[in-house]
Amino acid sequence: MKIISTDEACSMLGVESLPGFIDSLSEHLPHRLGAYSIPTDSGAKCSLSKLLGDLLLPGAPIFIYVAEWGIWPSAENFDLFDGYRRSVGEDRPLKLAPVHVFETSDRSAFVSILSMALYFVWDAKVFDQSGTVLVTFSHDEWVEIETADPAVAREWSMELDPMELEPL
Repeated sequence: MKIISTDEACSMLGVESLPGFIDSLSEHLPHRLGAYSIPTDSGAKCSLSKLLGDLLLPGAPIFIYVAEWGIWPSAENFDLFDGYRRSVGEDRPLKLAPVHVFETSDRSAFVSILSMALYFVWDAKVFDQSGTVLVTFSHDEWVEIETADPAVAREWSMELDPMELEPL
């Protein structure tokens, strides 16, 4: 896992603006699996993070951009989050380095970062470098999945079915 700034992410992606890149993905990805309520149970959040790691990481590099935090401060634990990041050598605060980049072998780190984003009720955008998938997590406790490939949309729908996510 690499932890980078939004400017570094823009450089990696060859774009001028990370939010602009993400907005463009959302506008151009034709297959939406729909929006679902994020489970309230921490075990279900962890299971969802693991499943998404299994589905996404074969298409690495995968980015998790923590786009917003501080909306529900009572749910946040920056000691835990910052401590995890320090354990992997990152001393910058989230506001200076909100982007996490994962390779196929980074499953446990991917699951850890995404799980914490879900536990702390943060906005997070998860996407691949080639721009074929976008998973949006909202602090309003919903998730939306978009993809370029109808076969991927069908496969992911079948994989997500056992999670019993509530459609919005």
